[in-house]
Parts: sequence; structure tokens; C-alpha cells
Amino acid sequence: MKVDGQQLADLDHSWPGTHTAWANGEYNDWIAAKSELTMAYFDQSDIRFHRALADNFTICDTTSARSRGRPRRTGCTSSPA
Repeated sequence: MKVDGQQLADLDHSWPGTHTAWANGEYNDWIAAKSELTMAYFDQSDIRFHRALADNFTICDTTSARSRGRPRRTGCTSSPA
């Protein structure tokens, strides 16, 4: 489902809604539990400004959980300016 930003609403984050989506570990009931908006996305034309930032600056998109008090960062890349 492609969105234009005007349709965005908060998805259900309740305990029952999340466990319905979880579907006893199958993780296959997200749309039914949280609406089609759970599969929404933007493409590059929707977020031109943010895409320009990503193309020209360092992106660390795989920051994982803290380990011994320090965040672990992997997968950092730098785009040529």
C-alpha cells in the first residue's frame, strides 16, 4: 500500500492487537490485526529531501541493542560527497 503521508495514522500497539498479529509465532496476521497501513511505504519521490541526505551523508542503519553499556554499531557506510 503506497501512502502519500496524509493517510498516516498510528497502528494498534495494544497487547491484544500485537498478539493477534503474532499469531502464535507464525507472524502472519499483521494486516488483519493492524490494517493495511502496516504494509505502507514511501518511495524515493515521496521523500526527496530525506533521500538527498541519505545519498550525501553517513548512514548507520543497523544500530543494534546495547552490549555492556555501549551501543553496538555495524554496517555504517559513507556515500561520496
